[in-house]
Amino acid sequence: MDEFTNVFFEAEAVLRSKLESCERLLRDYERQRTEIASRLDEVKKTEVMNKYGVMEGSTLTVTVMELELNQRVIADIYIEVALGENIGTTTICRNAYNRSWNETFVYDVEKDDIPLRFGLKQVAMQGEEDKEIDFVMVDVRKLRDQQKKEELLELYDGAGRLRVTLQWLHSRVQYLTELLRKWDDQVAEQKMQKDELWNDLETLFEPFPPLKISRRKTHLSLIHI
Repeated sequence: MDEFTNVFFEAEAVLRSKLESCERLLRDYERQRTEIASRLDEVKKTEVMNKYGVMEGSTLTVTVMELELNQRVIADIYIEVALGENIGTTTICRNAYNRSWNETFVYDVEKDDIPLRFGLKQVAMQGEEDKEIDFVMVDVRKLRDQQKKEELLELYDGAGRLRVTLQWLHSRVQYLTELLRKWDDQVAEQKMQKDELWNDLETLFEPFPPLKISRRKTHLSLIHI
């Protein structure tokens, strides 16, 4: 009997712990969902779209992470990042087989048909123009889902691969609406897990009619009837 009692109370303790963790997580999810809903309500009042269907203040965020070269380049190199006529450059990386930057560039975007171009540049001797070793282009329209993406881009002439992260925000209303939907899914899933744990507890106590589990209380309690 003592062994059975120990097993019973151990099972009860495990379920109590899981349920309390589940309820804490659910409260956190509901809080974050409420914050997103509030932000969405505010953005709906202020967002203005231009004639191309892109919000005013739209931005493309580009982070140049690292370059994996197929062969050693004995040269000082950098990456040129261009969105139309808006051009940024990473710091110069001295002789190395693989180069790392982790540098971020933010561009204003008016429409989605402007190409994003990455050029691998070699620093020239004084008085000469820097030489482009290789390049790759990205279609901004592929970023319309507004999610942050990490890409390993193959340079066109085979010099290597450039690792970048890209995110284009063209509608905060659309972005927050999608984010709210995801939080709704998270909350619903957590509620389902909570119900399953309650069912497990009720099943555990089912053989003992004098005992009853109350779902009305945040903390679990046994009620003698």
